[in-house]
Amino acid sequence: MTPEEIDELLRSANCYTTGNHRLAGPDRAMVYRLAFGTGFRANEIRSLTPESFDLNADPPRITVEVAYSKRRRRDRQVIRSDLAEILRPWLDTKTPNEPVFGDLPEGTARMLRADLAAARSTWINAANNRAEREQREESDFLRYRDREGRVADFHATRHTFISGIVAGNASIKVAQELARHSTSRLTVDRYCHTTTHEVVDALDALPEPKTKKTDPNGSQSCAQRQAQRAGREGGYSHKPEWP
Repeated sequence: MTPEEIDELLRSANCYTTGNHRLAGPDRAMVYRLAFGTGFRANEIRSLTPESFDLNADPPRITVEVAYSKRRRRDRQVIRSDLAEILRPWLDTKTPNEPVFGDLPEGTARMLRADLAAARSTWINAANNRAEREQREESDFLRYRDREGRVADFHATRHTFISGIVAGNASIKVAQELARHSTSRLTVDRYCHTTTHEVVDALDALPEPKTKKTDPNGSQSCAQRQAQRAGREGGYSHKPEWP
């Protein structure tokens, strides 16, 4: 998911609660913030208590205990300071030694799908005119399943987190550590996804050809170049050019 989609999802979920929701909007929004900001899996998030958060550490971190970590070890995940500041007042409302997301449903994919649909609907209805609305309706923005068949289930938040780490030019070793993977190959081959913009940026970073620097406007014709070359070679324009 793109940063713009994440922003719309968080804004919508934070203000959207119905009788069908086991978690209130602000708590669901916090689930998504944690998922996108840590790469935690649903069961890991479900296990967290207020004591799991060490927001005064430098840097701040969250601990997943051995029983809930997929690799069966105590994981201490470093988080961004801005996420820590958002978490601080929210955690003050939670009961000590109790799961902060005790009502998080088992069907997290279904929960996310419903929130994506609500966020997409709000985003489409916010269009300024009919043409913009039609354009938004045709786009994949906030769709649960896009035209390429990719699905935004809850595990997609982990893919988004790891892809974002790699896109930020982190080393493969750092990406592996933040993903908490046993091998870097798993991090790169399965969880890293590129966008068209990233591909274009990579191409734009290639060194420019020297010919572009010496002849930036492309104003010199091939005939002019041949004439100049012939002059340097004694005036024989028919002289062959060897590699």
